[in-house]
Amino acid sequence: MESNEIEKQLSLSYADLVEYLLLKYGRCLYNYFSSPLCKSQNQRAKRTDEGLVIHHIDEDKAIMLSDPEHAAKNPLSYQHSDRLVYCNILEHLILHIKIVEEPRHPKANADERLGIGGIKNYLCPEINDYFNGKQISEWQLPVFKQIENNFEEYIYIIKYFLDLVDKNAELKVRINKHTISCGRFRKIAERVFLAVNKAEIFCAANKNDNQSKEEILFKSYNSSEESAIIQYCLGYCYFYGLGVTADAEEAFKWFGKAAKENKNAKLFLDKRKELSAEKMKKNTDILEFDNLKKSAESGDPEAQYNLFFRYNSGRGVKADRSRALQWLKKSAEAGYARAQWYLGNEYIFGASGLKADKNEALRWFKLSAEQGYQMGIEAYKRYSGDNHG
Repeated sequence: MESNEIEKQLSLSYADLVEYLLLKYGRCLYNYFSSPLCKSQNQRAKRTDEGLVIHHIDEDKAIMLSDPEHAAKNPLSYQHSDRLVYCNILEHLILHIKIVEEPRHPKANADERLGIGGIKNYLCPEINDYFNGKQISEWQLPVFKQIENNFEEYIYIIKYFLDLVDKNAELKVRINKHTISCGRFRKIAERVFLAVNKAEIFCAANKNDNQSKEEILFKSYNSSEESAIIQYCLGYCYFYGLGVTADAEEAFKWFGKAAKENKNAKLFLDKRKELSAEKMKKNTDILEFDNLKKSAESGDPEAQYNLFFRYNSGRGVKADRSRALQWLKKSAEAGYARAQWYLGNEYIFGASGLKADKNEALRWFKLSAEQGYQMGIEAYKRYSGDNHG
């Protein structure tokens, strides 16, 4: 997504944004659940292999309408195809923000906090973990592929939401820079936390920054504990190469600054003392990259596929999309079904510098499907028009 489209969507009302997305992606043809009992999702309604998720338009009236238990408590009409809209995951977040931002719908369920739960408990944790380098489920790959280059746009959306929170006393009790930067299990996503706190510029700067720059970074924090969180997050990002070139020495410098006030930083320091150099090498994403590359160069197709992700995301190595694509192709050509399916998606969407080519995409989907890989089978059926197995 381009920045100007994000800005446009944030400027729209909830109703207008729904209409915008209906025009952008087309209307849903199937009800959300496969039967009126609301027990299981209708697989025909899904478009996750295209990177799209489903939003219930009536979630401005009721929460968690994709959950069978909550769905059963609300009008069945909320599950009808004409009450669903497709969106990518950032657009899903914006839809929920608009629900929070606008006056409460007159038909809204009493005692339900609309929109906010989806933001705090599902959307932000999932997106935060993704941008913090966590492993995602297979079915989620196309969904997050849609936003892989939109980290700055995501932070822009979060800051828009935090401005909204700042004007609402009720929301301020529940949401702050810490809670909105957490992944699943309430664990802080260090890269996101840095960006939300405007520290990413310092993180990406030259390591020879003078003391005055460090003072500027930390002067706005009210306590040594808050400063220590920033210091810990800087160390974490340098340690794992999140948004910066991985540098263990620089990481431990920041862990050392934070250790007195921050237990996580102290754990890293203790780990460094306890483990031998060889064990440390095996247990860090930074230096593990070397072993992965050796395996890939020796012809291991799974290692080649994983190396593609490392170069593509810049985790543990400087991001290089051209080199990433080379490793993806090597893995696919070596017969790795997951890589074949993923390469097919690249050709479908014209991503990673490739020209969109449906015939080439179908070739790779078919190769993947012939090996019994489920995502390849589903993609081939969808894009070839063969929906009869």
